Amino acid sequence: MSGRSFSLRPAKRLEGLAAYHPPVKNPHVVLPLHGTERPRAEGTHASYPDRTALSALLAKKFNVERDRVYVGAGADEVIDRICRAVLDPGDEILVSRPTFEMIGHFAKLAGANVAEIEWLGGEYPVEEVLAQITPKTRILAVVSPNNPTGLAISRTRLETLLTRLPEVLLLLDSAYVEFADDDLTSIALEYPNAIIVRTFSKAWAIPGARVGYALGQAAVVEWMEAAGGPYPVADRSLEDAATFLVEHAEDTAAYVQTVRTERALLEAHVRTLGGSCEASQANFVFAKIPHPHWVDDALHSLGISTRAFPKIPVVAGMRRITCPADRDGFLRLTNALSASIRPRAVLFDMDGVIVDVSASYRRAISDTAATFGVEVSSEAIATMKERGNANNDWVVTHRLITEAGVIASLDDVTNRFETLYQGTIDSAGLRETETLLAERECFVKLSKHVKLGIVTGRPRRDAEFFLKKHALDGLFETVVAMEDAALKPDPAPVRLALSLLGESHGWMIGDTPDDVRAAAGAGVIPLGYVQAGEHRERSVRALEAAGAARILEKIEDIERLLEEIHA
Repeated sequence: MSGRSFSLRPAKRLEGLAAYHPPVKNPHVVLPLHGTERPRAEGTHASYPDRTALSALLAKKFNVERDRVYVGAGADEVIDRICRAVLDPGDEILVSRPTFEMIGHFAKLAGANVAEIEWLGGEYPVEEVLAQITPKTRILAVVSPNNPTGLAISRTRLETLLTRLPEVLLLLDSAYVEFADDDLTSIALEYPNAIIVRTFSKAWAIPGARVGYALGQAAVVEWMEAAGGPYPVADRSLEDAATFLVEHAEDTAAYVQTVRTERALLEAHVRTLGGSCEASQANFVFAKIPHPHWVDDALHSLGISTRAFPKIPVVAGMRRITCPADRDGFLRLTNALSASIRPRAVLFDMDGVIVDVSASYRRAISDTAATFGVEVSSEAIATMKERGNANNDWVVTHRLITEAGVIASLDDVTNRFETLYQGTIDSAGLRETETLLAERECFVKLSKHVKLGIVTGRPRRDAEFFLKKHALDGLFETVVAMEDAALKPDPAPVRLALSLLGESHGWMIGDTPDDVRAAAGAGVIPLGYVQAGEHRERSVRALEAAGAARILEKIEDIERLLEEIHA
């Protein structure tokens, strides 16, 4: 810092105020009666939190004096303190756009105005920033790596700003710096007009402790102390942070390396799917993904969330995707992205999706129940299906009968059901009433885009009978039936179908919550299918509650969706 003068001043609101510093503890005191805290237990006394130990550890880590360290309640509180310590009403803070939104929020709470400069890609725009500095500019906030873009400022550009703006406090938010190629903390500390903000919430994995800290000039740290109360962080949080700093350095380094590896792989994966992204230096990738709203729905259906920024128009179509730092989680993420944008297979449930069973299986349920003296309405059948674990209509019929108070064996129910459905020598079975819910040509067109398969709770003979009758058997490359695996909602039959097709990801269309849950459990994007009818609205609600990515009303909707994402 030799040759560099300190020319900053605090906010006017701090005039006449000094930081409150608790009395120094005397190690010889065994009965502390100077405070008013209630004793915790006999022989022990409570005490207010003491940041000294953690501050000393951080001072040693960064080779600075203890009075150049401020420890606060997360990076948020640290930034809030900086704003209150330096900004007066009418002053200005300059930030990049997009960036960590709480910086502008805290500046406004301090009464300052927020000016913005766009930084969406490439090097930090030093000349544009310098051109926008005014006499009212008191703070320049540089988030590096930036949130949400992951972009980082270079050493040369940072030093240019610090050198040319001696009367502006440069707030270097380094919350993600552990993941970056270069840590500029030591460089920034050489300048009197820099304040560096760091946190234990990201790489150190204790966000719930709410511990952040600032490194800068002793005078600026003293202003920060004066701008708020003396006990911002709880004892347990201080202890956790100190423990992690001392005992978990190797674990943290290993985690950071895993993130860096995943980050490169994720960026490459996004590009193979037709997306784009700048090289990130944080623990996330900021990506422009094709059809982002559809991808949001698809990922949510598989239990995966990413961050959108709808209030920032310049990045409205982009998503921040955090690296899981876990092999299984990363595979789940990449498979889900591939499935949403580049599906290789589409699986179908049969009943209620390919086949209209309103006059066959559904009627067989009610007619079988009637032979036991039980009246079963279509409403009751729909309710039973929505309850789940209802992929076997013999079992569904048996449940409805027994819940009506009639004792009957499953074998007896099954035999009567099958007689009605299959028919006899003298009478045609209800299966003869079954019709296609879509034109055969629709499936022909779909088969040109993706491999087709069926996952059904039907016995194989029933499935094959219908497919052959309607000349569909050659279009579906695999049929997983009742005999082949556990029934939905178990994901096993969906996984088996994918395996038989030689694929690892795809979509599945079903009309019940069981179908949705089975697909999601297998990492296959679930699409709900609901026909027009008396139970349509409740079916839609049930499918959405189960997690369906979209609700379709016609099989043709699948073809349009595929054509849209392949365009």
